Amino acid sequence: MKQLPISGEVERKLRASFGPDADLTNLAVFEVTAVTDLPIRQRGGLFQGARVGESTMLEMAAHLEKESVPLIVNHTTDGEPHGRTFAGKVQDGSLHALIALNSKVNADSIERLNSGVTDQVSVAILSKKCLCSECGFDYFGEEADFENIYLRTCPEGHEIGVDGVHTRLLGLASFYELSLVGQGASPGARVKGPSEAILAKSDGFQRLAAKNAHPSMVVLQASPTLPEPETMSLDKDFLAQFSAQAGELGASKAEVARLTAELAVRPSADVAALQTQVADLTPKAALAVELQTKLDEAIAALAAAPKAEDVTVAVTALKAHAKAVLVACGEANPEALLSDDVAALDALIKEKTAKLTAIIPIGARSVVTEDDKSKTKPAASNAAFQSRQ
Repeated sequence: MKQLPISGEVERKLRASFGPDADLTNLAVFEVTAVTDLPIRQRGGLFQGARVGESTMLEMAAHLEKESVPLIVNHTTDGEPHGRTFAGKVQDGSLHALIALNSKVNADSIERLNSGVTDQVSVAILSKKCLCSECGFDYFGEEADFENIYLRTCPEGHEIGVDGVHTRLLGLASFYELSLVGQGASPGARVKGPSEAILAKSDGFQRLAAKNAHPSMVVLQASPTLPEPETMSLDKDFLAQFSAQAGELGASKAEVARLTAELAVRPSADVAALQTQVADLTPKAALAVELQTKLDEAIAALAAAPKAEDVTVAVTALKAHAKAVLVACGEANPEALLSDDVAALDALIKEKTAKLTAIIPIGARSVVTEDDKSKTKPAASNAAFQSRQ
């Protein structure tokens, strides 16, 4: 069975795309490899052996973050879609995506997906550029004419399909749909099971780990500080006094460490005096550790039992912070992504904050590639040509 359980990260992505009030009860979710960077299996035309650039896949994944696309069968657009493609992620040269179907009206399709009878998928997109692999001529650019497209030959004489010449599809102009098909044009574009799924797992802090940066260095943990509950016997004055005493004893502990270090370098005549000071301070240092442990336990106990009205205030604060993060990320309708669920709000803030962190340049700027330069060219005048993979 290839169907994914609707919980955790899958439920969060569904809510983000379908809305917080959507009924998820009858939805069946699957993960697919939507497109890969391998040569497209197509005979003739501009897309024979074409390669979809990773930048294009990243734009497709970004599109799904903002708007889902229809899920249909065999690129047939008549009637209602069978479902929606609602999330995507680029990994290992492939675009992975999540699709959802309604089990009440698409039971047969879901059965075929679970059994593996329906196993492959294909996308229909329009890229911004269609470049000759040899010279970078843009078949969608203003310099291209009908003869170039019809003969599949650039002004330099490079013919698509001859001597390995192919096109590279860069940038995303439109993402029309994803189809369930008998055989996908992109090798490896297929339905995956839970054991192969990657989108059902939280991204966590993998990008930060690769930079040897701990999350606490760059991520704001926006958890509200809750007042003490009425049932606790400890009051704020006691905690303040307790904390002050722990701080003083902590200083004593640090002094013990300093004096111990001096024993190795001071003259022998001072050793006895220093040992006396260390003996006097050592019990205080041990007490400092004990008091700090008790203080941590007391604070943890206070945070474990908030009052209902305080929880309401905290949720309001979390929603305000989440909205600010969503606006910073460029979300057109941030209110639609908010809910009263603290865990969901916390996950949303972490995810969007991680995205903001990921786009901040760290270290030297990367060298501009030829593909990057090509993105600054004007949009294609032959934009009506699209790849249906």
